[in-house]
Amino acid sequence: MAHLPPELSKLQATEIQDTSTSASWSLDLDIWQTDQVAQYMTAYASEPGQPLLLEGDRGTFMGLILSGRVDIVKEDSSGAHKVIATLGPGKMIGEMGLIDGGRRSASVITREMTTFLVLTNDAFDRLSDERPRLALQLMKSMAKIGSQRLRQTSGQLTDLLPDDRLTPVPVAARTHRRGYKS
Repeated sequence: MAHLPPELSKLQATEIQDTSTSASWSLDLDIWQTDQVAQYMTAYASEPGQPLLLEGDRGTFMGLILSGRVDIVKEDSSGAHKVIATLGPGKMIGEMGLIDGGRRSASVITREMTTFLVLTNDAFDRLSDERPRLALQLMKSMAKIGSQRLRQTSGQLTDLLPDDRLTPVPVAARTHRRGYKS
């Protein structure tokens, strides 16, 4: 096993019998691909209230929730911590840090007993070297999930903008974009 990310040092590795059926993976991978990726991952279990990722820390791994639920927590401009989402089985956490190595954009705190698979940067590099097509498929799946989350967040942000920031889009532009003829 590769070097343990510091965020996981207080957790205990656990055994998972069948990763392909442990959760409905959010990744667009078939059963064979899921089994192959899982060989590069380590399973962990965490008690309720345990931080798995901390906002501002450098991203060194991604996780895939097998069972349980986690809260995604973001600090606002006043320093208050707000739950912005709750995720359950099959959902990924920390994938942005695996992709860009940047700072975590939010914290992840377990809401209940949670079991999850971890793919470290080192393990992903090994996967990329040993099975490049599979690594590319995994990366495409993570990018797809990231763009879906960005679209959802953009829609939510739009709902929060004040009305004086609204700009009407001409009818011709809206119908042309959708392939309609005016």
